[in-house]
Amino acid sequence: MVLRVTVGEIHDFEVMTPATEQTGRSLTDVSFPIEVSNLGNVRDRMAFSVVDQSESPEWDTAFEDENGMKFTEIILDPQTVTLVYLVVSIPEGEELDNTLLTVRVRNKDDTNTQDLDNNGIPDNQREVDFLAILSDRNFAMGMRLVGGETDKTSSQILPPNGEITYGLWVKNTGDGRDDAVFTMNGLEGIATRSLTLNGLPVDGEIEILPGYGIWDIANETYVLEDGAPLLGDSKSIVENMKLNRGLMIGYDAKPYEIYFELTIRVSPGAETGQGGLLEVVVTSVSNAANRTGMVSLMLDVSIIQDLEFIEAGARQELDLVFGGEAIEHEISIVNTGNVQTEIRVFTSENLRGWSVVLNSDDGDCTFEQNELTCMVEEGERLYVNATIRAPYGAELSDTYKFTLSAEPTDTGVLDRQNLQFVVQGEPAEGVLDLAGNTTLQAIGATAIVVLLLLFLIRRD
Repeated sequence: MVLRVTVGEIHDFEVMTPATEQTGRSLTDVSFPIEVSNLGNVRDRMAFSVVDQSESPEWDTAFEDENGMKFTEIILDPQTVTLVYLVVSIPEGEELDNTLLTVRVRNKDDTNTQDLDNNGIPDNQREVDFLAILSDRNFAMGMRLVGGETDKTSSQILPPNGEITYGLWVKNTGDGRDDAVFTMNGLEGIATRSLTLNGLPVDGEIEILPGYGIWDIANETYVLEDGAPLLGDSKSIVENMKLNRGLMIGYDAKPYEIYFELTIRVSPGAETGQGGLLEVVVTSVSNAANRTGMVSLMLDVSIIQDLEFIEAGARQELDLVFGGEAIEHEISIVNTGNVQTEIRVFTSENLRGWSVVLNSDDGDCTFEQNELTCMVEEGERLYVNATIRAPYGAELSDTYKFTLSAEPTDTGVLDRQNLQFVVQGEPAEGVLDLAGNTTLQAIGATAIVVLLLLFLIRRD
């Protein structure tokens, strides 16, 4: 029997416009980001055009991809997203001259020209409006990264279901009050990206004030007054504000910034070897063309199971006196991998009557056949006690060497770590302790012979 399943073609797409109003200087370009998602199950060809403009003569326009290449049509695979830009050239003119543009995106592979949603636009098309404004003001945002290799880049290895949080300081580098807007591109289907401000999700535009603020060095915050930051247009103005408020020691005048947090969470279904580049861009809501406020985060998905002895790098040398108490020695093992790991801890074979017994006070451990098996969280430390006993009745000096090993149960010898021990066993010191001193043994033997001879002479 042959089973055939036929799936019909589905044409559907969505257009998102995070910044619909842009401001630029005379004889410059402004760029409006347009995010197009192919929600269907087939590859489609999308056509872009400006169908209306309010200014006459019209301002020049073009469509560009992320690499700056001009186009009028793009091919978009099913269930994918692409980011393109409407570029508008601003001519010379008067302050606040503007033009309202209507952009149409049409799916040329979809023949459905009905208007089932009654919005006046065929269902195979989408239309969005943009406003370009002439202004000689400077609109720009800057951003620096906390926790990366540099303040603009970072690379991280995370396991499936792992996560990392970065800090982002955002500054208004323009010359007036302005709002910031964030865009993120990359890691779709591999990880989620969430941006928060004071613990709340960032959704939409955030006002970023320009100028300098009073920085509280000890608390690492800006000084507030009536719930708002104390700001000035220049550093000297803020220095005077500090003086007037008695905030000279422990405070500094520095450019005002707002702190955001970006959390990346790897999907549980992500596989080793997957990864990619996440670009986070902050722009002025009035000037999306200025993308200087950008950081790049590289992510690789991989499970790492690594261990490390804190005492590693030197041979552990111990002394033990025969007939005394056993000695206990504590060692510690750190899970330096990126996942919770089950660790097996054991020693080399006992020899010549010596014995080493392992135990741990950590709750998540089991002991069987003189081996410890413990579950250790990422970055946590496991403490292990080794109790060392000498052979029963030992009287002669003896040097005992053994190895203590730790390894992930999943990878075994591949990630095993070893620690070498040398135990020097000595008899107890004292006048009667002849066993460990050959000179005293010789003297004792001689004395016995002499006494025996004297006894025999007397008998004669």
